[in-house]
Amino acid sequence: MSQTPTKDEAIVSVLIKYIQPVLLTILGTFIYSMISEMKSDVKQLLVNQSANQIRIETLQQDVSQLKEFVYSEEYSSSKGKRDEKKNDKPPMSAKKEDEITL
Repeated sequence: MSQTPTKDEAIVSVLIKYIQPVLLTILGTFIYSMISEMKSDVKQLLVNQSANQIRIETLQQDVSQLKEFVYSEEYSSSKGKRDEKKNDKPPMSAKKEDEITL
């Protein structure tokens, strides 16, 4: 004995057949937009990180040059042989405080 579906069951069956692909399409579109947004955010973060790394390296070089200048001045003044002409000026590549931007 096979049971024939009632009118309500037939309507529900037809709705499920048509609603399921629509819901899957909406879900797929939502996931795709979220992934695209995350992808663009990651690209922006990589660009920012690269720029920050360059700034850090530049600042490290400046600090190293300033240390060399200070230590060379300390060494020459402790020996009593300070060369005024040589150590009066900071290194050429040292930046002023207002030139350093973060």
